[in-house]
Amino acid sequence: MNRLCIKQGISILFLLFSSIAYSQNNSFDTVAFYNHLLAENLYPEQIAFNNQLLKDNYVSSQQKDSLYLNISIAYCRLGYTDSVNATLSKISPIPVFSVHASGVFLSLLILNNKYDKVNGFIATSTPEHLPTNYYEAKISVKMLMRQSTINDTDINKLSPQMLNIKTEYEHPPHHSAFLAGLYSAVLPGMGKLYLGYGQEALSGFVANAALGTQAAESYFRAGPNSARFILSATLFGLFYGGNIWGSIVLAKKQKRDHLKQVDYEIYNYYNSCIGNSAK
Repeated sequence: MNRLCIKQGISILFLLFSSIAYSQNNSFDTVAFYNHLLAENLYPEQIAFNNQLLKDNYVSSQQKDSLYLNISIAYCRLGYTDSVNATLSKISPIPVFSVHASGVFLSLLILNNKYDKVNGFIATSTPEHLPTNYYEAKISVKMLMRQSTINDTDINKLSPQMLNIKTEYEHPPHHSAFLAGLYSAVLPGMGKLYLGYGQEALSGFVANAALGTQAAESYFRAGPNSARFILSATLFGLFYGGNIWGSIVLAKKQKRDHLKQVDYEIYNYYNSCIGNSAK
C-alpha cells in the first residue's frame, strides 16, 4: 500500500511539474531531466517519468517500445521480475530499436527466460539494427536450453568472458554415474574416489569395512539365524547399497552443478550488461 501511494504521489508530482514547465514556454528539458534520473539511479522516478510520457497522445509506437524498454530496465534493476515480464510483453512483436537498445533488449529477454523471443528478434531484425552481441545471445540461448554449441565456431564474435563460459559449458565433468556405482560395488569408497572426493571415499570405506567385519564375525560366531548376525548384516547391506547409490547420485549432481554454474555466469554476464546500459 505504501509503495502504491508513493508511486501515485510521484506521478502527481510529474503531472504538476510538466504543467508548470509547459506554462513556462516549454522550457523543461525532458532529456536532461531523464539523464539526471539515470545518473542518480532513481529507478521508481524513472518508471513514473516514462509512464507519464506514455500517456501523451503524440508518442509513436516506436517511441512507446523505447519507453517500455526503459521501464523494463528500471524494474530489472529493482529486482521486480514479474513487472519486467509484464512490461516486456507490451513491446511490439517486431520492435525497431537502436543498436544499443537492441543489445539491452536481448539481455532482458535472456534474463527473463524468453528464449523464443530472442531468436525471433534476431531473425526479424535488419542487420543495421542488430547489436554486436547478437551472436552471444544466440549462443547463450543454446546453452540455457542445453543444446550443443560445438559446431558454433565463429568465436571471434564472442567476448573473452562469453568465450570462457562457452568453453566451460562444452567441457562438463566426464565422470560416469554408471562407473561410479560400479566402482563402489567392487570396493566401497572407490566410486567417490573416482569422482574426486577423497575424504568421503575414506569414510565410506571405513564404515563399510567395519560393518562388514562385524557381520562376518557374527556369522561365524553366532550363525546365520542369530539376531546379532541379522542386525549386523542388515546394517552392512544398507550402508553398502547406500554407498553405491550415493556415488551414482553424486556423479549426476556434479553435472547438474556444472550446468547451474554456467547458467549463473550467463545471467551474471547479462545483468552486468543491464547495469552498464546507461553508462
